[in-house]
Parts: sequence; structure tokens; C-alpha cells
Amino acid sequence: MPIRFDHPVWLSLLLLLGPVIAWGWRGLQGVDPWRGHAILALRCLVILLLTLMLAGMEMTRRQNALTVVAVVDRSESVRRFAQPPAHEAGTDASQDIESWTQQWIAEQARQRRPDDRLGMVTYDGRPTVRAMPSVDGLTDAVPISSPVEGTDTAGAIRMAMALFDAASARRMVLVTDGNTGSGESDLLAAAREAAAAGVLIDVLPLEYALTHEVMVDRLIAPVQLHQDQSAALRVVLRATAPADGTLHLRHDGKPLSLVPDSAGGMPVHVQDWTVESAATGLDPASASANASGGQYVLVRRFQVDMAESGPHRFEAFFEPAKVGDQMPANNRAEAMTRVQGKGRIVVVDGVGGESGQILPNLLRRRGMDVLVIDPADLPDHPAELVKDDAILFQNVPAEAVPPARQEMIRQYVNDLGGGFIMIGGPDSFGAGGWTGSPIDPILPVTCHVPSQRIAPLGALVLVIDRSGSMHATVGTGTVTQMQVANEAAVLAVSTLYPQDRFGVVGFDSKADWVIDLGTHADRANVFKTIRAINAAGGTNIYDGLNLAYEALAPLTERDAAVRHILLMTDGRTQGNTDFNELTQKIRARGITVSTVGIGNGVDTELLEKLAQRGGGTFHAVQDAALLPYIFVKEARTIRKHLIHEKPFVPRMGDVSPITTGLEDMPPLKGLVLTGRRPDARVSVPLEGLENEPVLAHWQVGVGRTAAFTSDATNRWAAAWIAWPGYTDLWTRLVRTVARPAATQEYEVHCVVRNGQLHVRLDTAATSRDATPAAVLATVLTPDGQIKHMNVRRIGPGVYAGDIPAEQEGSYMVNLALAGTDGRRQFVIGGATRTPGAELRDMRSNRQVLEQIAAVTGGRVLDPTQTRPDLLFERSDAIRPTLAIRPAWRVLLVLLLIALMLDIAIRRVAWDVLLQQWRMGMDRVKPVVQTVPRIPPAPTSPQPVAQPTESVVFKPVATAKPKPQRPAATPSGPTTSRLLDAKRRARQRMDESDQPDET
Repeated sequence: MPIRFDHPVWLSLLLLLGPVIAWGWRGLQGVDPWRGHAILALRCLVILLLTLMLAGMEMTRRQNALTVVAVVDRSESVRRFAQPPAHEAGTDASQDIESWTQQWIAEQARQRRPDDRLGMVTYDGRPTVRAMPSVDGLTDAVPISSPVEGTDTAGAIRMAMALFDAASARRMVLVTDGNTGSGESDLLAAAREAAAAGVLIDVLPLEYALTHEVMVDRLIAPVQLHQDQSAALRVVLRATAPADGTLHLRHDGKPLSLVPDSAGGMPVHVQDWTVESAATGLDPASASANASGGQYVLVRRFQVDMAESGPHRFEAFFEPAKVGDQMPANNRAEAMTRVQGKGRIVVVDGVGGESGQILPNLLRRRGMDVLVIDPADLPDHPAELVKDDAILFQNVPAEAVPPARQEMIRQYVNDLGGGFIMIGGPDSFGAGGWTGSPIDPILPVTCHVPSQRIAPLGALVLVIDRSGSMHATVGTGTVTQMQVANEAAVLAVSTLYPQDRFGVVGFDSKADWVIDLGTHADRANVFKTIRAINAAGGTNIYDGLNLAYEALAPLTERDAAVRHILLMTDGRTQGNTDFNELTQKIRARGITVSTVGIGNGVDTELLEKLAQRGGGTFHAVQDAALLPYIFVKEARTIRKHLIHEKPFVPRMGDVSPITTGLEDMPPLKGLVLTGRRPDARVSVPLEGLENEPVLAHWQVGVGRTAAFTSDATNRWAAAWIAWPGYTDLWTRLVRTVARPAATQEYEVHCVVRNGQLHVRLDTAATSRDATPAAVLATVLTPDGQIKHMNVRRIGPGVYAGDIPAEQEGSYMVNLALAGTDGRRQFVIGGATRTPGAELRDMRSNRQVLEQIAAVTGGRVLDPTQTRPDLLFERSDAIRPTLAIRPAWRVLLVLLLIALMLDIAIRRVAWDVLLQQWRMGMDRVKPVVQTVPRIPPAPTSPQPVAQPTESVVFKPVATAKPKPQRPAATPSGPTTSRLLDAKRRARQRMDESDQPDET
């Protein structure tokens, strides 16, 4: 059994054995020889054992066991295209490739030695350990998990290597088609790692070749352009045979005309295809991993003018003329381009007419790219907002912007770094119903105004029809009209202030209070009660309206400045139909009434009269899905007292570069009352006469927002339009809030690989001050969601991060860089996960599998070559391994035994005990009684008697007298007395043996 040492330098301690032996021999002269030798030997043994432990002694042993791990590809390409060998005996034609593979592995491993072990790893985009290596084989294999897109063969090989035990020989069986998403270079690198670790990789190719297949192989677009340049696009199509069809191209979701005077795509004919060769003009460096899979290729080039800055998405789609294309999923390809240029400012105009163009025209004169749109034209996808540097809401009410788009704007500011400005007007801020909206928290002011500023507040009663007809569903969905009405009521209540009075009346054949009129602090319980309203019974509008009037009538203007009733029904009333007297009483008390009629079965004439006589508005709604907007609009009628239309001259507040140098400000004719936000980050450069905010701005997330509570038109700011400071103030404000243009100082690299989006930012700055202090990354996914990415610093000025990229399509990366000087910078990048990436290889890649076998010394297996010991066959390449085991445990046990023996020999008189035992066995007296006391030898020479017969004398050296120890007293310990007696007896015997010198 060979021995090795981890730290052989400690063996030099064995040199101490010489001094220890010399010193020990001298110190043990007075001890019995056998005891002295034993003590000395044990001490040397202790030193030897300690030295071996410190040197890390290890024992090696030859092992003949073999561990085999099967690595099985279950990616989508294998599941769809690979088939069990039809010519193999016993193959079931209906058997899928996964079950056949597992059965084949089990059959080829049936005959193995008792100590051989078999395990299995399956993989697609993620490797999974199905069975740990064991002598039982695959009997305990875990179930297959849900598929993950991708083919991570290199990762599966590395995971399988981690399962091997160093005490056995190692073999891996790779079952795959050879196509991998990580690239051949990474796969071969993993194979070389296995070879360096002594792992042999046998490969079992799963071969296939598709026919009648056409795909869009690549859409090639420039990574970056400048504004007003043209993007040169190339679309590469591959096919196993020429095919007819039509090629379509989309830019940011909008189709492009590829043929002059035609809005359709470009026709593709059979004669347009060419055999794949260098003549196609493709860049070899951009060829796919398995370019040999396609036999025919077609390349089309296009020029697209890029007038807008920001990221742009392109999509190419091929539509075959005939049915027969096996994989439509690979008929699409996407690409991204970043366009550098001045940013765009979007003005969402709620003013209209020439008045609404006053501010946009001013900004255009200052060189800004301004786009004016209606609230209904706001984009649905956040990717459309990424191109814009700032969004301005000019007198836009909350009901004009759906909640989903409000949340999108919040994310645009907070996560993507965009700028947002809300400009006042009669339909803005709290008066516009923005209280409690997703945009309210990002404003530098609060739409909720302290009660002492606007007392008295308002009172609102919602009168909701809950008749049986409200059970009807909305459109083709499963949501009922009642459910939509309930949610609309919840949304309306959420816009009210805590001090507002509100109540909910439900009516069918009769009316009652669902929520009593009053101020309700527990909004959560109120919402729960409203959502619990059920539909049943008839329709009695009169009782519901009268119940609301009776509750509001006792309130005076001091109790509620505005009192409003909102009536909603989907049918005709029953019972009392004389509303003249009731509406007269309602108007006499200063109460207003608005009505909402849903569908075609309502009494439109009645509802119109009620609204007209009640001083409100009638809303005819054909789609119940519009109810939330109506309810919010009507709920803000009680907020009209937030509009303060009295001339005032704004006062300077906080110091800000926006208002620096502005003098002689003319008066403003009005503003919308808002509350100050209690946050130190908020700057309020302009204030009203009672310190109410007029202009405020702050940073929220990675973006900035501002609020101007007056307007920018000729209604309240007529005197400002002619004031020289008007242009400077708005120019500074917009440029301060707007997101800076994407910097070109840094480089960002984005790539999608193995289902992960990898981002690398290189800030190779020329000075230390240019290095960002922090990097915040957000990713806009293809479905419009915004996800945060954890970016870490991996080197000087280099940052990296990754995030799962499970969806097909384009991923936009927004990196916000915060400088040490407070400066904001943005870097925009992106990458595309190609649709149908797993289905773009038209045939298996046997060549790379043969390279793996050659690199590791493995075999290329044939599925028809079956043998019960095929996987566990020993060859010259499979050599016994050496099992290395540390010896410190054994050495420690021996060390403890040696120490115990050393103590026992030095402390116990074993010879005396042995003599006592023998005498006890003979039933004699103890030794201490039979040994007589011998007096000490005389110190002077004594005369020796002459012998009577002749004796031949020989000269003998006189022995040097030995020092005598005092005799033990009788009261001493028994052992000490025995030892003294023994010593004196031995001295006497020695003296008697010496001849007389005379």
C-alpha cells in the first residue's frame, strides 16, 4: 500500500530522534534495562506518530470500480426531430425518443460489477440530476421537470463531472444531437475539462435531417446609428429546398412597405434561391453554429430611414406559399438598433385648439423635438416611451388615461429614468381626479390638500342599479356588469379625500344603504363591502334617488361645499315614475345629479331629463368596461373647489437653477390647490400667496418629475406668455426634468445565451471622476414588463449582470449611471432572443460529437451495437484509480495507545507486581518480609582470610563503590521499601562476585 505525504517538510522533525535517544539513555541508567528500553522506544514512537500526522500521511489503494454518468439531451429539437432507430430489433415504433434513450442506457448497463455505479443527468436549457451514481442504477430516477428552452450541453457535462467520485474510474455517455445553444467552443472547452480530470466521454449521436423546411436564419441590423441615418438591414433565409412565399418586415411593430407602391411584403420565388456558398455574400464570422444545415440560401437587403432617436426593433417574417413547412416557429427573426440623437418631448394635450399649441411651439423654437398627442394616443407598450426624454401632461384628467397606462408612466419615470411634468388646469391634479392614482406618488406635490385649506369638503352618493339584469356579462368575457360597476365604484371612492363624505345606495325593487353617508377611515372594509354587491330583483330608480336626496338634503354648504349624486342603471324604472317634484327638491338644496345608462334597454329620455334638471351630465354607455372612467370623472365633480381662480404673483421659494435670474414676474390668474410633499428632496422654487406650491420638482427613482399648478396657456398665464422669463422658465424646466441623451462614452454589450440575458458595461474612463459611483439596471422584456437587474462590479470600471430571458423577442437594457458629482448618465442597450432558436438547426451535428470523443479518448457509439456490458466495458483507457485516504485517524489512535503505555511503564513497578503475583500463587509471604535488611557496606578495607588451598589469582579491577541511598523508613510506602530492598540485595550480590585482591 503506497504511502504519500501532503506536507513532507514536517518529516525533518525525525532528526530529533537522535538527541531524544541520547538524552533518554543517560537519564534511564538507574532503571531496569528492559524498562528503560521500553520507555525510550515509546518516546520515539510518540515523536514518529506526531511527525507523520503533521506531514499529512496518506495511504493509497488501487480501485477497480467504474462510475458511468449518462448525460441525455431532452431539448426541443431532440424531442421534435430525433426518432428511435427503426431498424433496431425490438424497437417500438410508437416509442418516443426520451423513453427509448432511458431504456437503451438501462439495457447496456445490465451487466456490471457489484461496486460499479450508474447515474444520469438530463438537460435542455438547464441541466438536472435525474439519478445520483449508485449501484442500483436508474431505479431511483426523479421525474422529469417542465422543459426549459435552450440546450446547455456544456453545463450538463460540468454538472455530471461534479457527480463523480475520485475513488473510481470515470466514464460519461453523452446522448445528444450535437446542437447546442452555448456554441461549439464552450462545448469543446467543457470536453477538455473532462479530459483533464480523467473522464472519458462516449457519445451516442441522435441523428436527423429535416426536409421541406424554410426559416429566417438571421435579421442583421446595425448596432448603433445617428439620427436621420438609414439602417441597412439584411434578412437571411435558409431552406432545404427552394420555396415560394412572402417576406414581411416590421419596424417597432408597424409593417414596412418592401415593394414600391405596395403596402404588402416582398414576394419570394423558387428561382430566387441559390445554393449556399461564398457567393451569397454572407459574413463568415456571422454564420450560425451549424451553417451546413441549410442547402439553399436567400439574402434580401433593405434601407430604413431612422428619424427618431432611441432603441428600435425590427422583425422579419416569412410566410410560405404552400403548406408543408415543419416549424413555423423559426420563420421569424428580430434585431435591435440604437439611434443616437436629440431626445423627443411628448406633450399630451388636454387643452386643445390653438391654446394647447402655445407651449409646444415655444419648445420647438428652442430647438426641441416636440410631439403633441391626445391622451387617447398614449402608447400601450413601454418600449414606445423609451424613445422619449420627457412627457408633459397639459390639463389632462385622470379618466382620460387608463390605469394601465398610468402605471406605465410611473415605471417610465421610476425605472427607465424618463422625465414627467404635470401642468395645471381645471382638469389637472386633484381637480382632475389624480388623487390616489399611480401617478400621484411620483409627483413632487400631493393631490391631497390639507382639510384646513379647502374646508368645507364635498359629499358624493353613488346610486347603483343591482337588478337581475346586471348579471349580464361584459362582451364575450366572464365578468358581469355588476362586477364592473362595483370596481368602478371602488375606483371612484379611492379618489376622494379622507375628509370627504360619501355613501353607496343599492337598488333593485327597493333601495337601501350599502355604505352609509359619512367619512370612512377604513377604506379597505368599504371596498370589500362594495365588491360584495349582488345583482337580483327589479329596477326602482325613484327609491334609490330619493334615499340619496334624503341623506344629502340636511347638509349645508359648511358641511359640504359640493354635494353630488351619481345614478347608474341598465333598465327602465318600476313603481313611481313622477320625478318632477323630486328633482325640484334636489336642485333647491344645491345638489347636482349625473346619470349613467348602460346598454340599449335603459330609459334614455328619463335619464337625460334627470341629468338636465339635476345640473349634471348624462352618460350613455354601450360597453360596461367604460364605467370606471365615468365614475372617476363624476367623482371629481366634488373637487371643483380645488380650483383657485384669483390673480396672484408667485413668490420665490427654494433656490433652483430653473428660476435663477427671473425678475418682474407678472400675475397668474389661477392655479389648482395641491399639498406640499413632506420630503427633503423636493424643491419648491415658486410659491403662492399662502405658501401653496406653484412650481416644484424632485428626483424619483432614476427619473425626475415636476409640477406647475397653474397653466401654460392664455387662460391663467396670459400675462406670462408675453413675459421674457416665460420662455426661459419652461426651457430650463423641461431640460432639467428630461432624461439626458444616451451617452457614447461607455460601451454596453448585451447577449442572450442559454436562456439568460448577459449585460456587460465597460466604463473605460480617462479620469477617475468619470467612473460612475453606482449603476442601476432595468430590463424591458418583450411583453412590456420592467425587471430590475443586479449589476455587480467585476473589475476596474467593468460591471456585469444577468437576468433570465425566458421570452422570445427583444430585451431593452437601460443603465442609469450616477456620477460622483451628481450627474446622471444613461446607457441603452439591447439583445434579442431569436424565436424558435431550438429549431433552427436542420440536421444533427455529428462532427462536434466525434471531436468530443477524440478529445477525451471516448467512443462513438452505435445504437445498433447492443451489449449488456457496453457502458461498463473495461478497455485500456479505463485504468484502475488510486483511492487516497488520510491516515491521521489511525495515527491518532496509535498515538493515544503509545502515550498510555509510556505512562503505565514509567509509573507502575511491573516486576514487583509480577513477583507478588507469583508469590501469591505459591501461597508464601510477601517479598517485603523475606528480604532481610542488609547493612551498608563498610567504607574502610577489611582483612581477607587466607585460603587453605592454593588459588590462582588474576588481577581484577577494583569496582568503584556506588553511591548508596538512605534506607526507607518502616513507615514509608510498601513499594518504596520493596525497591530499596531489591536494590540492596543486588548490590550485595555484585560485591560477593568480586574476588579478593589479596
